[in-house]
Amino acid sequence: MTLAHEPVHCTAAQARLLHAFAAIKRGSQPFTLTLPDGAGQLVPVTERHDGDAALLAEFSRWRDENAFAFPTQFAVTLDGTSRWLRKGLLDVPDRLLFLVQAADETFVGHLGFANCSEVAGVLEIDNVVRGVKHGAPGIMAAAMQRLTDWAQRDFSPREVFLRVFADNTHAVRFYERCGYVFDTLLPLRRSEDAGRITFATPAAADTRPADAHFARMILQPRHLGA
Repeated sequence: MTLAHEPVHCTAAQARLLHAFAAIKRGSQPFTLTLPDGAGQLVPVTERHDGDAALLAEFSRWRDENAFAFPTQFAVTLDGTSRWLRKGLLDVPDRLLFLVQAADETFVGHLGFANCSEVAGVLEIDNVVRGVKHGAPGIMAAAMQRLTDWAQRDFSPREVFLRVFADNTHAVRFYERCGYVFDTLLPLRRSEDAGRITFATPAAADTRPADAHFARMILQPRHLGA
């Protein structure tokens, strides 16, 4: 069966990754990634979370408080978050999100992968959000490392990258501490429609100065076990 968003010429490695993501999101078998030193665990967002009112409220609050870090910015609602969970996450085969759960079982943020079927062997880190700002020091860095370790073991990517607004110095420094290095700047064009702000790649014919930039950062090879 061909999955939505699955490449027409899907490699064996891409197919294995997509089917692994699908199995995790179905949630038929328990799956977590344990963080070192009893710091907590990564809990995948699965079908059982669809309609979870408490979690949707947390997602909504975290998105609203961290809107500046996203390329799309809008008025956050519970209904919109519910649609995103279904259509923008669970129904997207090459996307997988993990909740970061501290040792006291509190969810403090999330992170995951996106666009993982676009280029064989290339994984994009996505949606890295520290929702609860206090407590559990270092847990997001530990989560980044654990996520990458799992991906390396199970999928052997040749590259792991992420995109972050270049002027978000706090985030850039965090990623540098996690082993990422600057690759290139990606120009962005800002648009606004009905209160929704979007930063997107300019059209090829658009030669005006960029309104903003993503910094594309890649995980150093030594962190990939090379």
